[in-house]
Amino acid sequence: MKDTTNYVSIMKDTLKKKIEILKKIEKVAMLQTKAFEENNIDAEKMMAQLEQKDVYIKELEKLDEGFETVYTRAYEDIQTNKEEYKDDIISMQEMIKEIASYTVKLKVYEEKNRPRFVALFEAKRKEIKNFNVNSKMASEYYKNMANIHRTGQSYFVDSQK
Repeated sequence: MKDTTNYVSIMKDTLKKKIEILKKIEKVAMLQTKAFEENNIDAEKMMAQLEQKDVYIKELEKLDEGFETVYTRAYEDIQTNKEEYKDDIISMQEMIKEIASYTVKLKVYEEKNRPRFVALFEAKRKEIKNFNVNSKMASEYYKNMANIHRTGQSYFVDSQK
């Protein structure tokens, strides 16, 4: 019973941490959306934001795994003593609703930003390809120009006879 009380406390703390991480992800998503809307796109900054979101998502996955483990251990006792844990259950349900709400908001942001990211990365890919083509052309030009002048060849034509 004491273990279950600790488990419930751990689950509530885990849900609170998830909410905090989801708030951070939402903040990053809002910054990305704002940058796209204002056409103020810095590719390096966007990449850093994507990497930060990836870190947050990995934290969420760890929290989910931990929550599932603790929930599995406490499930039977909670089901048996529902009245004793009623307030905790209601509190956790409210937090889960809040988490679901954040999840829906984030999905909307992601769906809105996805085509913009695809376009951004396509533009960068073309830019890199053009740079490589131009670099190759310049290299070939310099090679050709270096091969034109051979030792013993004169550049001047004598017009007098």
